[in-house]
Amino acid sequence: MTDYVIRSASAVSASPPELAALYRAAYGPLAEIGFPSSAAETDATDVRSWLADRECWVVVDAADAPAADARSAAPAGVPVGAVQLRERPGWPCPEVCRLAVRPAHQREGLGARLLDHAEGVVADRGHDRVRLRSFTDHPFLLEWYADRGYERVGLQELDSRPFDAPVLERRL
Repeated sequence: MTDYVIRSASAVSASPPELAALYRAAYGPLAEIGFPSSAAETDATDVRSWLADRECWVVVDAADAPAADARSAAPAGVPVGAVQLRERPGWPCPEVCRLAVRPAHQREGLGARLLDHAEGVVADRGHDRVRLRSFTDHPFLLEWYADRGYERVGLQELDSRPFDAPVLERRL
């Protein structure tokens, strides 16, 4: 059984092309079932833009991850999952976004570990809640978030997509 660790994307030198490939792999199947997302078509330029204004953590094989206090740019292996955290103007709390796990590693609990990590960061910074957006009528994500304590607090209408984005919030 592989042991995984969560590290800052910058701490493990995760490259934008690797992260873009991860997002395409994770979000591509969603597009195939009717939930197209820009993440399914992302490239290294998009990832660089995201990383410029968001925090990002990745899941990597523990054997490939440098120690938490490592000062070198040691290679980290290929990220198998990622999550981002950002401040959204007008929102009372941070937003967890771009949660992704490579299809070959889904159902191993890595998405839950990443979400737990992001929620912990938000709580450690003194926030009492966190938000995220999902897909209207998604076959399992809304239920998964509800099981984790998220409740719908709004809806973002998306003109460019065949669905809208429920805004979900969880008290920490």
